[in-house]
Amino acid sequence: MAIFESKDRKKSVDELYDLDEDEYVDVVCKSLPDLSKPKLAKIKNFIANKRLMLGDKVDQCTGLTSSPRVFDLIYRGDLIPKNGLVFMDIEKLNVKDSHKMVAGTVAIVDARRELILWRIIKQENICQYFPKLTGLDAGKINDGITVAQAKALIKKVLANNTVVGAAVQEDLDSVGYDFKSNKTTIMEIQDYFRDSKGPFRLSDLVQHLFPQKTDFQCSLHSAIADARMTVKVAKRMLVLKRKHPDSTTYGSIQRSSKPAKLDVGDRCHCSKTTKKYRQRPAGKPDWRDFDYNI
Repeated sequence: MAIFESKDRKKSVDELYDLDEDEYVDVVCKSLPDLSKPKLAKIKNFIANKRLMLGDKVDQCTGLTSSPRVFDLIYRGDLIPKNGLVFMDIEKLNVKDSHKMVAGTVAIVDARRELILWRIIKQENICQYFPKLTGLDAGKINDGITVAQAKALIKKVLANNTVVGAAVQEDLDSVGYDFKSNKTTIMEIQDYFRDSKGPFRLSDLVQHLFPQKTDFQCSLHSAIADARMTVKVAKRMLVLKRKHPDSTTYGSIQRSSKPAKLDVGDRCHCSKTTKKYRQRPAGKPDWRDFDYNI
């Protein structure tokens, strides 16, 4: 009898996970008032212990600050799907001189938005950390794992799976991951959400599709928050594709204007600017024609 009860409980849990976020919250909230105080206390303890176990203190609105309760590495191998979907985001840094964008943090979640992998990646010769956007600085980056270690973990998660994201190939390139040789398939949401001007940013997609979630990035861009939001956007994309099978793109989205000046928290000091001399029109005096022998 206990076996059947266990299967029934598992079925109920699976049905809850099949709901979207709003429906899930609605079901849970409507059931809570009927519970006794001891049961509510057990639920609170269960949630607190699970969040601590998963290292989920590094959450959507949590800065990357040092804390004994924050895990330096989150890796849940038991959550890796087989021939399934995973959702990824990488926050990038700027390399000196070349200004190549390299990975600073990586976050990968599953279709239930459970965190599979999160880690800061150690990089050398960084020009800009963009601390006001990423929350990263030299100290945090120096404490990260090596690029080789990051690639090994990413390979464990992505191999034989489909990775979904916004500019996902650029993210993979920033950590040097060859998706083709590692049997990884890419699903790019910006291939669908675009217009004649190009793809839409994730923040614009959220503003259009989920206006109640526009504060998902909070003050800092969290790779975890972006990866989790990518799940919602990708699911909506699949719904739209089913409704409009003849349409290859979805462009009825208002594009937000870029600020004239964006304060990212640090500046590039490795670039050299050179003034190019422009030929002056004929008949105009030129300082180089001045006769210094007069």
